[in-house]
Amino acid sequence: MEYVLWLMKSEDEIKSVQQNTNVRTLRKCRIENGLIIKENDDLIRYYLPEGEAIKELTLLHNEYGHIGKPHMLEHYNRRYYTPRLDDILEQIVSSCDICLKTKTERKRRGLMGIIGPAQNPLEDSLYRLLRRRNG
Repeated sequence: MEYVLWLMKSEDEIKSVQQNTNVRTLRKCRIENGLIIKENDDLIRYYLPEGEAIKELTLLHNEYGHIGKPHMLEHYNRRYYTPRLDDILEQIVSSCDICLKTKTERKRRGLMGIIGPAQNPLEDSLYRLLRRRNG
């Protein structure tokens, strides 16, 4: 995971990225040793651009046994910061062949309907019983 510590070429390039972005939180980050750092309370996170974030999240997803979005977000947010992370997470999980093959498809049940008044005794109960066995 250490390969993702993304170094910019110069302080000017980092400042250019900060100024040209429309993400307000990236503008509030500080620069230290060629890295963009976001600091909240006791948590220090490194900024990763989208391309590097995709690589890191794919690695996380595969190494931790094809975990879903909430767990990936929890692991990733401990060390890194990337704007619009939800879109990237959705892209990774929805494009994973293993996850798509093993995900169970939920069977949709029929719509609830009104049966109407019974003409004979127990007709309503028999209809429900037969319907439950057949469908």
